[in-house]
Amino acid sequence: PLWQRSLGTGGSAAGFSVALAPGGGVVVGGTVAVEGEGSPRDLLVARFGAAGDEQMMTAVRQLGDEEMQGLAVAADGSMIVGARTAGGGLSLARLDAAGRIIERKALDPTAGSQLRGLGIAPGGDLLLLTQDGAE
Repeated sequence: PLWQRSLGTGGSAAGFSVALAPGGGVVVGGTVAVEGEGSPRDLLVARFGAAGDEQMMTAVRQLGDEEMQGLAVAADGSMIVGARTAGGGLSLARLDAAGRIIERKALDPTAGSQLRGLGIAPGGDLLLLTQDGAE
């Protein structure tokens, strides 16, 4: 089936990534800015079933102003999201299958770092591809 959904906010939003979820659904991620709430820009992650039904939506408020740069879904439905911070460093958040934030981590304080690829290996290891000094 073909379907379309909008992720509404009271401010601006930009989609960044989509990944297949176990069971035939999809997980989408992006950056949202809602005036008066959270950081200047936060991450938004949502899962939709194969028919387009919303299964979960989570705002990931991490380390201040951030921009989504990666999303990966594990076989158990848990998710990893990666972002670039306003200072140019990188951050990761791990969410369980229900969208609850399990862990947050700042990765690289190097100004200008970019997350170019994010994946989860079959054994569960996290795979990252970064570029330092990218503009």
